[in-house]
Amino acid sequence: MNRTKRFKKLFSLLLDIIDRGGNKMTEEKLDKAIDLLENISKRLDEQEKRLSNLENKSPENEPKPTLIKESSREFFLRYAPQKDTDKTLVVIHFLELKGVREITTKEIAATLSEMREVVPKNIADKIQLLDKRGFLIRAEQKKEGLNCWNVSQSGKNHLEDLKNGRNK
Repeated sequence: MNRTKRFKKLFSLLLDIIDRGGNKMTEEKLDKAIDLLENISKRLDEQEKRLSNLENKSPENEPKPTLIKESSREFFLRYAPQKDTDKTLVVIHFLELKGVREITTKEIAATLSEMREVVPKNIADKIQLLDKRGFLIRAEQKKEGLNCWNVSQSGKNHLEDLKNGRNK
């Protein structure tokens, strides 16, 4: 029986109770009405739990990034990247950990300079190479007309390999 029919049936039972003052209501009809109300209550509780779980998974409730407690140079040296693509990936990861949500090529260049590293001539090219390897995710929004990027899970795995001396 679909939901609409159930509600109509429940309401007709309840109206019958009200119209007749409850005296002429049989015990069987009353039990049916109580069962229907309990069923509705149970389903409502389930829907509220489901909604609560969905709300808890929303981006507003994501854990905030850990703030870096070391200099940008110290952070960079921990990974010891050799290739320009790896350097770019380390910088994007560093900026994410500082709390920057979407990272542009301008921010990458500025941070590389802050880290006293040579800025590659074409950072956009390095980003495209990282994107092809699945190490970056393009953000939906643009900042100052520029594409924005975040590190993917594959990129984080690659960074762990770099930090542990693998994949150099």
